Amino acid sequence: MCCEKIELGPEVNSRSLVCQLAKEGFPVPVIARAFGLNRTYCYSLLKPPVPKPKRPSVDKDALVKQWIRKLCEEFPTYGYRRIQVMLRRRYNLRVNHKRVYRLMKEMGLLVKTPRRSASRAKRRGRYRSPGPTSISSAT
Repeated sequence: MCCEKIELGPEVNSRSLVCQLAKEGFPVPVIARAFGLNRTYCYSLLKPPVPKPKRPSVDKDALVKQWIRKLCEEFPTYGYRRIQVMLRRRYNLRVNHKRVYRLMKEMGLLVKTPRRSASRAKRRGRYRSPGPTSISSAT
């Protein structure tokens, strides 16, 4: 084994270390044991990484947005919960109400709710102030 100290930079990953030691001639099982890694994982690190294919970004909510917009035009006073029920009834689409709320918020279709002030019961008439209570003792 080599007794040299390897200088490690700020960003060193296991792939670069395993590749460097394998190029220097160390067997992969010894490298795996030294780093505490799985031997088959070390062999996979020696292979070049396979890039993931780039998928075009697709708006998953595009169809749902269309249906929400159509329902909001038809029922302008419906909130997100009623729109969610209508999506289920008309289009047989089960959508979470939080998703419907998020989409309606993005599209600016949320219904303004009236702000209600606290209502208190109005009391009419005279109030009698409680007077001193007397306790009569029976003798």
